[in-house]
Amino acid sequence: MLICDKLQLKTTITTNAQLIKKSTVKIIEESEYIVPVISLQTLNPKLNFKLMGARPERQIRLIEYFNEVGKKCRVNTVYTQQTIKQIEELTDFCIQNKVERFSIANYSEVTGYTKIKKKFNLLDLRKLNEHITTYISSKNSDLIFATEGCHLFTAYPELINDSIEFTKFNSLYFGCRSKHTKMEIMSNGDVLPCIAFLGDEHKKRNAFLEKLLDIWFNDKLYNEIRNFRTQNKKCISCSLVEICEGGCYANLMRKENPQNSKDSVCLL
Repeated sequence: MLICDKLQLKTTITTNAQLIKKSTVKIIEESEYIVPVISLQTLNPKLNFKLMGARPERQIRLIEYFNEVGKKCRVNTVYTQQTIKQIEELTDFCIQNKVERFSIANYSEVTGYTKIKKKFNLLDLRKLNEHITTYISSKNSDLIFATEGCHLFTAYPELINDSIEFTKFNSLYFGCRSKHTKMEIMSNGDVLPCIAFLGDEHKKRNAFLEKLLDIWFNDKLYNEIRNFRTQNKKCISCSLVEICEGGCYANLMRKENPQNSKDSVCLL
């Protein structure tokens, strides 16, 4: 984190606030370039424990502390089993504590053993986006809100047609970010193109032992993702195949025939 400040590198650090040290909080608080992102699923203690394995008190206290000292803070939630009322309560909490940005992501099983039974798909996430956006507007709040998730654009079929054209930026933004723009570095230095590969048994490169540029250009998994081309007939006929290639590579590689499969997350 100190190196980020020295390089004047704008970045975020995500935490569930359970084991974060006071000294780390102080570094984040005083940094001009690091924005903390607190993972919090709900203010409901029982449900938050079910979804995260932790009660929300520490996340709540940390968010309130950052508000007290005037530090910009963000909150990230994953939409699984929360009710609309619980999401509204979390939105109110963000507004009250001057949270800079509140984001809600689609749930994706990445470890292979959590297996939370979610209730919602990408269409539900779209509906939630519309509801919470209206809700925030009714509060006259400037809270930035966004829903996130791979292939979320498939929940907006009215925006898609056969002649759609994507700029280079849009192709990178809406496509698989693990191909061109993303690197997840775990606490032990292990590098993943995306957290979706956390449960896979491939050999992981390490940021503490190797140069990041070498990993970025020469890692076997990165290059497999970049070179993958779907053979699924429905996907090939879709106007979005150039940015999607059949869906999430991590999901596809768990199927018996990856090239001819289609990611079940896609709504098209």
